Parts: sequence; C-alpha cells; structure tokens
Amino acid sequence: MRLSNDQLELEYTDVKNKIEINRFKLSKIMDAIFENLIFILTAMSALLIVFIFIFIFIQAKKIFEVNGLGFVTNAGFDEQIKLAFNAPADAPHWIFGALGLLVGSLTTTIGALIIAIPFGVGTAIVITELAPHWIKKILQSIVRLLASIPSVIFGLIGLAAVIPFLEATVITNELQVKYISQFQLTGNCMLAGIIVLSIMIVPIIIALSVDAINAVPNKYREASMALGFTQWRTIIKVVLPAAKSGIIAGITLGMGRAIG
Repeated sequence: MRLSNDQLELEYTDVKNKIEINRFKLSKIMDAIFENLIFILTAMSALLIVFIFIFIFIQAKKIFEVNGLGFVTNAGFDEQIKLAFNAPADAPHWIFGALGLLVGSLTTTIGALIIAIPFGVGTAIVITELAPHWIKKILQSIVRLLASIPSVIFGLIGLAAVIPFLEATVITNELQVKYISQFQLTGNCMLAGIIVLSIMIVPIIIALSVDAINAVPNKYREASMALGFTQWRTIIKVVLPAAKSGIIAGITLGMGRAIG
C-alpha cells in the first residue's frame, strides 16, 4: 500500500522530530557530563591547594610555636638561617623573623606595579584604539608570547643582563666608597628586582587589558563621537571606565605573579 504525499511528509516530520529530540537529550547529557567533570577538577584543585597549606603548616608548626607573632614582626632572617644551618642536630635553631622577606616582597611588587601599570594600560590602548589593524595582530601575538614565558626565564635575564647593567651604569666607584662602611653596594639590589618584575608582569597586564578594551561595545565609542568627544577623550572618559573591571583583573593577576 502506497502512502500519500501528506502521510509521507508526516512520517518524515515525525522521524525528524525524534532525531532532534535525541540530539537535544544527547547534548544535555554531554553538557551535564562536562559540567560535573569541570566541577570535580575544580574541587580537586581547591583541595590540592588546601592540602599544600596544611602540609606547610604542619612542617612549620614548631617555628610558629617558638616565634609566635614574632615570625612576622622580627627581622634578621639571613643571619638566622645561617645559625639554623650550622646548629647541631640535638639543639636545632627555631628562631626566625620573616619581616624583611615580607617587606621586600611588598616593596618590590609595589615598585614593579608603579612601572608596569602605566606601560601595560598605555600599550593596551595603543594596540586596541590607535594602531593599524595589521600591527594589532602582530603586537597581540608578541604580547601573548611574552606573557607565557616562565618566571624563571625572567630571573635568568635579571641575573645575566639587568644586574650587570646596573653595576656598569648606576653604581659608580664613588658610591661604593661612600657607602662601604654601611653596606656593599652591588647590582644585586631591590632596583634590579623591581625592573625584572615589571618586565615580567607587563605582558599579562597588556593581554588582559586588550581583551577588556576590545569587549567594550563600539556603540559606546560612536555615541561619544556623536557628542563631539575627541578620540583621546573617548578613550579616557568612556572606553577605560567601561573596561575597568578587566583592567583591574589584569593588574591583580600581574600583582599575584610578582608576589609569587
């Protein structure tokens, strides 16, 4: 028995609907699987960090018991680590003060941010708003490549280039003689750390700032131009405030890498 055209069309529509329903169910199942997988991986990462902190606390429990709050309020870590290294096994040295380490980390990070934020945000503005299209692609590729370089490479650059440069240009014999009674003046100083850290975090700030500025809708720029704003005034008064959250995220991420 041959089916009419209407019946064939109904059969075809029914089969098509069943296929679409099965595809929808399959997509829902796959979404649920990936969602649960991501949740499990995220939970495992969080637990790993918690376990790291627990392990460090257990290993350093004796130091915290002996020093208490003095661990973060006292200085002299360099001499104390020497005493601990030379102490006999039956009489270990547990007195430490990390104030100098904390202050050094904070000051070098703040100094690096003072240099990196203007350069990072300014370069992001040039890439997104001012540079020709073909240059944008090249600059973005270079920035993302620099942002992916491991921190240890920047440390080697600091040892091989920045410190010798400071010793050759900034530190003169007159300065060394002037401060010889107080400390030895070398290129291995806080300025070198600030320069290296600023070079290291600038690509991160640029990359995230570029993404944040590109996410600003063009209608904001068009509306600003229609009101008679110049391009620079549009960038300062409209684009940057709209991209503020992304720029702050880039600065925060760069600060975290610098502290680490």
